[in-house]
Amino acid sequence: MTPEPGLRLSDADRERAVTALDEHFVQGRLDATEHAERVDAAWTARTGADLGPLFADLPSHTPAAPVVRRPHGWAPVGHRRRGGPPLVRIALLLVVIGVLSPLPVWPGLVLLLVALVLRRR
Repeated sequence: MTPEPGLRLSDADRERAVTALDEHFVQGRLDATEHAERVDAAWTARTGADLGPLFADLPSHTPAAPVVRRPHGWAPVGHRRRGGPPLVRIALLLVVIGVLSPLPVWPGLVLLLVALVLRRR
């Protein structure tokens, strides 16, 4: 985790240290006061040796988040399947039929507008 003790730190090194401290805080290894003190010390650290004590009592590798199994067919929010929702496809079909035939187009346009408004929510 810490760079070589005698070498000077870059801003990216300090940022990585602060990110690691944030992860330890989120996982409950540090309380708010300890976290704030260690973050301040990380931002003022000059060498890798200055970062060492900040992580001395913390595990060097934080465990990965557990894998969550999703039911078959589940899609995360914001994930769009090919073709869009059925209501949008039906509305587009009505518009195309209205344009290509003597039937009125406005019912398809209204349905398309409603489908798009509902899709935004």
